[in-house]
Amino acid sequence: LNDTAGCHRDARARVADAFDVMGFDIYPVGKKNQPLELFGRIIDAFREDVPKCDIWPVQQAFSWSLIKDGEVEQYPTRDELRFIAWQSLTRGVTGLHWWGVRHVEPGHPFLDLVLAVAKELQGLNELLTAPDLKPVNVRTHYLRFPPALGVNRAARRANGHVLLALVNEDPWYHN
Repeated sequence: LNDTAGCHRDARARVADAFDVMGFDIYPVGKKNQPLELFGRIIDAFREDVPKCDIWPVQQAFSWSLIKDGEVEQYPTRDELRFIAWQSLTRGVTGLHWWGVRHVEPGHPFLDLVLAVAKELQGLNELLTAPDLKPVNVRTHYLRFPPALGVNRAARRANGHVLLALVNEDPWYHN
């Protein structure tokens, strides 16, 4: 089941037992007042509401201008695509679903960005699908700014290799 990010949490929890996989869609790039960091908080809410379900958040792969008149063309940048994907992965999602590429004209440079991020993740597939390590405590030194959302992290192990992913989820620089 793919739901809207703003679905009432009690409704989501009531139907969770009927599904193996649940996801949500929210497309922040090109929309005002929808920060990219919102993905993490929504994933956390899904984890609490549907703990037995795999979580597959939809990643934005289009510009609002393609599906809504009067919108300015604004695709996610490579950094925005990576941020949303890695924020999702460090929060323990079990899959990513890019939606919207069917609206993008063939040959548009944005398609190369989506493929680049997908290939980056594909190269880490063995680590991304490996069992979780024990929790990792990561502390950051905040320069000039207090932590707003902080740094989220995930660690995975496979065949003697360890992947530690750190995602800065607030607008401040961290050491």
